[in-house]
Formats: sequence, C-alpha cells, structure tokens
Amino acid sequence: MLGPGQRLVRVQRRLCMQAGEHKNSDRTAALVRQQPKRPSEVRMQQLTDLVVKARTDPADAKTALRPAAYSEIVREAGGMTPLRSEAEVVRSSCTRRATGRTA
Repeated sequence: MLGPGQRLVRVQRRLCMQAGEHKNSDRTAALVRQQPKRPSEVRMQQLTDLVVKARTDPADAKTALRPAAYSEIVREAGGMTPLRSEAEVVRSSCTRRATGRTA
C-alpha cells in the first residue's frame, strides 16, 4: 500500500482488493446457503463509482477492479524492501504452513 507513488494507482489497488473480498464473501455465503446483506451487483457498483470518482477513466473501471493475486502484490511490495525476491518465498512458506501444506 506504500507504493507506488501515484495516489490513483494506490486507490485502484485498494479497491480491487475490496472487490476480491466481495467475491470471496459471495462464495462463502453460497456455501452456507445465505444471501449477502447487499447484492453483489450493488457492492460492485459502489466500488466502480469510487474508482471512477478517484479519476479512473470509466472505460477502465472494470479492469481496475480486477482482483490481483496476493503473490503479485507481495512480489511488487518485496521489490520496495531489502528482501526483494525473498519476500515472495517468505509469503509462500507462511501460506503453506498456515494451511497445513508441506509441498
């Protein structure tokens, strides 16, 4: 979240992460056979409105809200730290341990 220096890109990234959380929430709701409090379309429209209000071209709004993979985020963030490429190795190792995977 500290990089890059352009505010618009940071806002877009934060909103795309929220879009991903909405999708995960919808999957969880479907698994437990519940309806979300607000329909997915309403939540995504709110994010679209916010990203356009932040000065994203309306034609690019949907692309800007495409959820990024965590490995992609860590790879770029790692490049801004002394860890560099090791950041992705650390994230991957921690994820495997947290989920019980050893391979």
